[in-house]
Amino acid sequence: MKTNHSPNTADPIPTSFAKEESSMRSYLGAIALAGLVVALAWTSAALAMTASGTDIANTAVVNYKVNSIDQPQKTGQTTFKVDRRIDVGVVKSASEVDVTPGASARVLTFTVTNEGNAPFDFGLSTEQATSDEFDATSVAVYVESGANAGYQAGEDTGTMISNLAAGDSKVVYVVANIPVDRIDEDLASIHLIAQARELGGDAITTDARGAADQAAVVDDVLADASGPATDDIARDGKHSDTSSYRVRTARITVSKSSTVVWDPVSESTNPKAIPGAYVRYTVTISNASGAGATATDVVFTDDLTAESSRIAYRAGTMKLTKPGESEKALTDASGDDEGTYNAGAETITVTGVTLAANETATVTFEVEIQ
Repeated sequence: MKTNHSPNTADPIPTSFAKEESSMRSYLGAIALAGLVVALAWTSAALAMTASGTDIANTAVVNYKVNSIDQPQKTGQTTFKVDRRIDVGVVKSASEVDVTPGASARVLTFTVTNEGNAPFDFGLSTEQATSDEFDATSVAVYVESGANAGYQAGEDTGTMISNLAAGDSKVVYVVANIPVDRIDEDLASIHLIAQARELGGDAITTDARGAADQAAVVDDVLADASGPATDDIARDGKHSDTSSYRVRTARITVSKSSTVVWDPVSESTNPKAIPGAYVRYTVTISNASGAGATATDVVFTDDLTAESSRIAYRAGTMKLTKPGESEKALTDASGDDEGTYNAGAETITVTGVTLAANETATVTFEVEIQ
């Protein structure tokens, strides 16, 4: 446990300790300052990349004497052009985004940066990973317009990046729908791919690294790193990164059992399923422990029409047990509680149930064997 001390007459700090503390603080401060200087120097160097096409001239000067007499100065000069570095970086904003089955227009966010030394256009495309559980549908790519932060369907309509200056970045959104049949923890991973293009022109794939430098000509040098997309290799003029949709939903299971509770011969002592007997159905609805979402608006329905010639609902036997509540008897009438029996349709309905992870609700009702 740390203890704080303040200099006072009751608890003085020894002079030697104070000097050591002061010295240590100075030392740590120097280290921090040095680290900051290095970081700033690196950042400054990264931002100060010389533009392609820039002419860099250099002159050498030679002074000499003959027989101790100064001779006219001689100079030598050369000029070369800065070549074009073609580089792009794609970085996801989050590794995973939680989604619900059946959700539409869910968004993955990326940042695309021109890491070269000239302005470029960037084509955008996506690829769905093959090592996950499902594919998203209706996948589209849009570029942030800048009018409002975050994806806005009516504003962010551009599908490529135009004339991005060296060092500048653009936010890009991948927008897709989630199939309704997915289960909790399913993953759909999508690669966003950005490929450098000439302004208003074709993708850039030519690389001059294998040839001698032409001093008077701007050569193209591909400098991008490899990415996770299938054909995204190093120095191919494009880069990619991956973000994923993670399904978070309830894990509902339903079980049903039956118990004979009375018959007209044995009554309640070891009753048997004979005509005239009463059978209690118990339906258990559970949301599993660890489920990614709460199940709301749970509706239980039991249609007895398929067996209507063999069993008949016993009026007034419907009961409900909610999480954290005692068993409650329900009426058969509509609208006065959670239970309803529709005699015309021979259907039992129970509503008003919410199940968080690791919660269970139980519905019971009885039928008479015909």
